[in-house]
Amino acid sequence: NNIHAAFHLYGNREIELLMPSGRVRHHNGGIVGQGAIEFVTNFQTDYFLMGIGAISSDGLLLDYDYEEAMLMNRMIKNAREVILVTDGSKFQNSAIAQVGHLKDISCLVTDRKPPGEMCELMNENNISLIIPSD
Repeated sequence: NNIHAAFHLYGNREIELLMPSGRVRHHNGGIVGQGAIEFVTNFQTDYFLMGIGAISSDGLLLDYDYEEAMLMNRMIKNAREVILVTDGSKFQNSAIAQVGHLKDISCLVTDRKPPGEMCELMNENNISLIIPSD
């Protein structure tokens, strides 16, 4: 749901590119709105690779934009595996719109170990943690 990602994929003739309709957010190229939500509702994916605005200490996945949060929530529900890629600053951030919960993801890729309560929650829900080395 991003025009920047679509631009890069469009050049590959081996990829059939489908895009949702909706409002394009100027600051990041994201496509959001009811049309985008209805579009993604029709697809089951093997993997959903996502970013996030914040992760609360009790595991809530949060974003700053309500429409983006609703779209990501639908994408989580339609994916067999959800991979969250985020930097450690998101462990201290807060945001207003609930996307889902940490237990909804399969894997967290980040640059540092999450705080203790998040690690416990991840262990309880068999969530993989990947911290790539430099």
